[in-house]
Amino acid sequence: MRWLDAPYTATPFDRIRRMTAWRRGLGSAVHHTHGGRLLPTMGLEALSAKPRLSPPAEGHTIYPYLLREVTVSRNTQVWRTDIPSIRLPVGFVSLVAVMDWFSRSGLSWAVVITMDVRLCLEALEQALRGGRPEIFNTDQGAQFTSQECIARL
Repeated sequence: MRWLDAPYTATPFDRIRRMTAWRRGLGSAVHHTHGGRLLPTMGLEALSAKPRLSPPAEGHTIYPYLLREVTVSRNTQVWRTDIPSIRLPVGFVSLVAVMDWFSRSGLSWAVVITMDVRLCLEALEQALRGGRPEIFNTDQGAQFTSQECIARL
């Protein structure tokens, strides 16, 4: 528990496998399952993006996937947006990015600390200044299925 505490609190975004590999490099014979059992006992948890960061809004409409039989053959036919998390030394930020599916070029972006509909709309507005897509593809997250975002699209 001692060898886990100081390094884990110094770099809380490292997962147990990375910590175990580091410890093996120092000559200790440890296995990640042992450390993994100790972390909850010590009250430690890695600071990392968790699954389902963008859950659907309550009562939202589930929209059909429009790209199943579509061949994307030109610019501005399909735009795509997503919110990946980016690890920084002091935590995480999220990047709202809108890109053209055909050219793979970035049309707009916004960096956010909290996943807010307002900043998703800001990135969308910036992208719409350059054109209008036939299909706007997103996940079914609350930011993109909000009334404000749907109304603008």
